[in-house]
Amino acid sequence: MKQKRSNGVKLCLGLLVSAFFLYLAFRQVDLQKLGEVLRKADIVLLILAVFVMFVSHWFRAIRHRYLLEPVKHIESNSLFSALMIGYMGNTILPAHLGEFLRAYVIGKRGRISGSATLATIVVERILDVLSLLIVMGVIIMVYPFPETVRVSAYLTFTFVIGITGFLVLLKLKPEIPFRVVEIFTKPFPHKIALKIFKLLDSFRKGIVALKDRKSYVIVFIVSIVIWVCYAGFFAVGFYAFDFVELYNLPIGASFVVLVITTISILIPSSPGYVGTYHWLCMISLSLFTIPESPALGYAIVMHALSTIPIALVGMFFALREGINISNMGRQRELREVTVID
Repeated sequence: MKQKRSNGVKLCLGLLVSAFFLYLAFRQVDLQKLGEVLRKADIVLLILAVFVMFVSHWFRAIRHRYLLEPVKHIESNSLFSALMIGYMGNTILPAHLGEFLRAYVIGKRGRISGSATLATIVVERILDVLSLLIVMGVIIMVYPFPETVRVSAYLTFTFVIGITGFLVLLKLKPEIPFRVVEIFTKPFPHKIALKIFKLLDSFRKGIVALKDRKSYVIVFIVSIVIWVCYAGFFAVGFYAFDFVELYNLPIGASFVVLVITTISILIPSSPGYVGTYHWLCMISLSLFTIPESPALGYAIVMHALSTIPIALVGMFFALREGINISNMGRQRELREVTVID
């Protein structure tokens, strides 16, 4: 009951945040011009953009296979289906619960600890953020970012450094983080504290070095390919809306849009990042003097293309895995990722 109430509160707060950002996005938009922009979009190129997006996710599954290899070998197609299920969960569930669902599916298929799998997903996310900050560092030399984006990047970098340090200590000097956790869990009942320690220990086992130097090189190269594909998704969208010709928009702007819209994931909002994504996408396009109506039309379509196809594919894989979609937010796998030992 408490879990249901907590999820309800998070959802309501997220909806309020999304409503606020949707207001910011729509307040100065000419709806008639917005309709014209949407009607003129090139459908064929938008389909190509979706294809590029799925290619990036396939490479993400390949990279995760290398991160998981020291724990257990799992085929890329299985990791791809789990990734789609996780993304689908993030689209319809609050608080990024899709990541836990993804860890559960992988653990169930591979017969490995869900929390150990979650550890590799955390490492994957750290790689993503570090890669994104590197991209931002390069792009910022050419295209200046707004101060709010800079501050968000600094905060994100600080957070990632803190998490990375914690993971390094957990692997090399586990007694230190375990001692810290012991201090913080003293007020909790013994059963809950024990559960936290077991989860942390299982998580520690999932933090493993890659098998060989070749794997590190492959992970690095695949990470670059992933982000190039993500930028390519936005670049194809530029051509679909004819922004390159109408506004002389450089292809490099796709990396700017990529960096700024990715920040929308970090802002607590409704499932699917509705509102935050749209407003930040408009902010990024405004740096290149694109008017509000075309910018919002682009944001609406690109957001839909990055969520709806994935949600549909994720639902297909979830049904194949026997996951009850209508009751997914209350299922045990979202609360206990250590059920597979």
